[in-house]
Amino acid sequence: MAKARKITETFWGLIDQADYDALGALFAPECEILYPGKASAFAGTYKGKAGAELLFKKLFVEVTRTATDVELLINDDKDNCISAVSESGLYKGKPYTLKWLLLLVTKGDFVVKAEIFTDTEQTAAIFPK
Repeated sequence: MAKARKITETFWGLIDQADYDALGALFAPECEILYPGKASAFAGTYKGKAGAELLFKKLFVEVTRTATDVELLINDDKDNCISAVSESGLYKGKPYTLKWLLLLVTKGDFVVKAEIFTDTEQTAAIFPK
């Protein structure tokens, strides 16, 4: 099994466990997370382990996932993995449903880049600033 796939599977397992400390340990010190848009509460560029941990803490405090379906779209000879995600949950007590893609780029045993692809207007409506 390619490292990117193993790291991605570990990532989603930790999401399910809401273990943001362990999630932060998957990210390289020089990592970058890109969450698109400007009007969403989570939009922005998060740099380094501290940035990754900040995003995960925000997400776990403010979002309660009630169902998450993840399909791994993998190219096992590359250092990346794309996840197709369909999730529903509660944001500040209000129900939502959202579909999005996550690209994780790995180097060695760590994630060096994560990029989220989503409908930014829908995301801003669900997670307003």
